[in-house]
Amino acid sequence: MMERSVVITAHAEAQMDRHLSYIVDRLRNPQAAESVYRDFMATARSLSITAGSIGASQDAALRERRLKRVNFRSHNYFLLFREESDTVVITNVYHFRENYITKLE
Repeated sequence: MMERSVVITAHAEAQMDRHLSYIVDRLRNPQAAESVYRDFMATARSLSITAGSIGASQDAALRERRLKRVNFRSHNYFLLFREESDTVVITNVYHFRENYITKLE
């Protein structure tokens, strides 16, 4: 199994920062924010090995952009990513309740 490098775009980092800030500032739960962040990093790292085994999205908008989706292991968030030869590029981070299709760039 080929291991790939994983790149997190500035946009995805900014989205993750907004989610974490919301958890800390609005929900007043820094421990939860730390847990979500650890889950984010574990999910991102796992893509170095598993990205190729994740099938194309059922969603036409994601397929059109060559994006795939993977859920966080323990929290209600997911990543969108695309494969570029030997690199996995994480482009977005969303909460399950977000209408992400309307927010895609």
